[in-house]
Formats: sequence, structure tokens, C-alpha cells
Amino acid sequence: MEIMGLAVIVILVSIGLFYMIAFTKEPQPEPVKEYTASELATNTIVAMLATDIDDCGTTLEKVIVDKATYQNLPCLRSDDPINKSISLMLENSLQKWGKDYKLTIDYPDTATNTVDIAVPTTPLCGDMRERETGTQPIPLYPVPGTVMVSLSICT
Repeated sequence: MEIMGLAVIVILVSIGLFYMIAFTKEPQPEPVKEYTASELATNTIVAMLATDIDDCGTTLEKVIVDKATYQNLPCLRSDDPINKSISLMLENSLQKWGKDYKLTIDYPDTATNTVDIAVPTTPLCGDMRERETGTQPIPLYPVPGTVMVSLSICT
């Protein structure tokens, strides 16, 4: 009978130690949240480039390629629909979340139209804050060159 009492006490002490170790350990950051934060800039660019521009009837990526090469799209006679769509996308995402950002679209020297789309930006973070930058290359095939779309977001 005494052995049974000792066995119960040993089991209770073991369970108590297990709970003490489990709950006093510092919580580790969730890897999903870290991945999401580190990929925000790239994912935003990819989503923006795949979004249809209402007045053009095609995606933003195709509009940028057409602007740099042939300019066959009727909506390219005015930059307003493109600028309006980019502004709307960024206002409804990054600005709503309180993120400072800078979006740049760099055309190659070989592009027939080197006039940049006037992209909106917010005051970019100072030297003390980290920034996450995502870059998406857009080939201009069959014309030589690549358009680089970059988005820097303060973290």
C-alpha cells in the first residue's frame, strides 16, 4: 500500500514538472507571420501586376509592357487610368495598413517609350528603419530589355 502511495506522488510530481517546463518556456514567433512579413513587398507587386486595369481591359503587367514597346492599347493615350488603378490598389492595401512604401518602375534604355508611369509613393522610412524590397522583372520579348518593378516597404 505504501508503494502505491509513493507511485502516485511520483506521477503527480512528474506531471507538475512537465507543466512547469511547458508553460515557463518563452513563446517562439510563428514562422507563418515572419514569412508573411518578409514576402509582403514581392506578393504585393505580383498581385498588382496580375490585376486587370478596368479602362484597358488587360492586366497591369501587359499595360507596362505595351507602354515600353508598341503602345497599341488605346488607354495608353492617357496615363490617368493606369495611375488611378495603381493609386487605388496601394491606398486600399499598404496605406490602410499604415505602411510607408515606394514603388518604382524602371524601363530599360532600349524601350521605345521611356516616360515612367507616375507612381504614388509615401515618405519612405529613414535610415534607422528596416525596409523590405521586392522586385519583379518583366521581360519585353521580342524587344530586348526588361522592365523592373520594385516596391520598398518599411517594416
